[in-house]
Amino acid sequence: MVFGREAFSGDISGHEEDYWQELEINGRKVDFNFLSNDGGEPPFILVVHPVDGGRTDTSLVQRIPLAFTLADDIENLLRTIHTEELCLSNVDSPATALWWDNHGRPNEGKVLCVGYDERGDLYLKVEDGGGGEVSIWESNNELSEKTLEAIRELVVERMEERRCGECGKPVFEGFIVWGGKKYYCSEECLHRHHSPEEWKEMSSGPGGNEEEGNDSCYRT
Repeated sequence: MVFGREAFSGDISGHEEDYWQELEINGRKVDFNFLSNDGGEPPFILVVHPVDGGRTDTSLVQRIPLAFTLADDIENLLRTIHTEELCLSNVDSPATALWWDNHGRPNEGKVLCVGYDERGDLYLKVEDGGGGEVSIWESNNELSEKTLEAIRELVVERMEERRCGECGKPVFEGFIVWGGKKYYCSEECLHRHHSPEEWKEMSSGPGGNEEEGNDSCYRT
């Protein structure tokens, strides 16, 4: 799956040569290619390039592992935009998920975010109805297929927001400004709106530094 959609279905194990295919995702075209991994795991690597003005933009490339489950697909999408946790609470139509309290009673709450831990275990943070939150995990079979499908759609929706505020290219790697109010794909695009001195000041502060930034303004 590529960005939440099945791009290819079938057995690719017998292909000895690289080959290209084209897919339109949410009105945008991308070119993608299955490349041999030279005997490594996984056996094939999926590389994706955006199509700009009818031409494949090979200056932007994203390598994506192949997904075999909805949870894998969501995790791959998060890795694509270089984030371990993505806020989903401020979307137009938030998702909800079921969770069970200590007495085994089911509850339903709004999904606040989706993420994965250092083991690659997917989780959701959900409102608990009392002003707090609870975490539910894919490894504990707490995430239904219906919930995962809704979460995947929201992640793709959030990915659509990640476009450079200067040139309009999708931002896989780049600069995040004020927690996602703006995105820039390169220093050149960033500095058309914020000078190097201004960016240094914006990205400094508690827990921040000039190279990586802080929680609001940072480089991915």
